[in-house]
Amino acid sequence: SRRDIRRVLRSGATFTTPIGRVAQLAGSAGRGGRLLLVIGRSVAKKSTDRNRLKRRLDGAVLRLAGRQPLPADTIVMVSPQAASIPRRSVEPMVRDLLNRLGAPRHAARR
Repeated sequence: SRRDIRRVLRSGATFTTPIGRVAQLAGSAGRGGRLLLVIGRSVAKKSTDRNRLKRRLDGAVLRLAGRQPLPADTIVMVSPQAASIPRRSVEPMVRDLLNRLGAPRHAARR
C-alpha cells in the first residue's frame, strides 16, 4: 500500500548499489518482507524498455532468492545507469544486493 511505501522511504535504512538506491525497513512480525522495484521515466523513456528491465531484475531475484521472503520490506529505486547494465552482469549485481539485504540463499536453476 502507499502507506507502507511511505513508511519504508521515511523510516528505513538507505544505501546505494550499482542498481540504484535502496530503502529497507524490517517487516511486520509473522510476515516476510516484500520487494518493490521503482523504475521511473528517467531510467528509460519507453515503457517497454522499463518493463524489460523490471522483468530482468525480477527474474534474477527469483532465480537467486527463490520464493523465500526477504527479511525486510525493500524498495529499490533503479538508477538510469542500470538500463545499460549488460544482461550477464545483472545476476551478479542482484546477488550482491540480496547479500546486503540478508536474503536467504536459493540454489540458482540452470
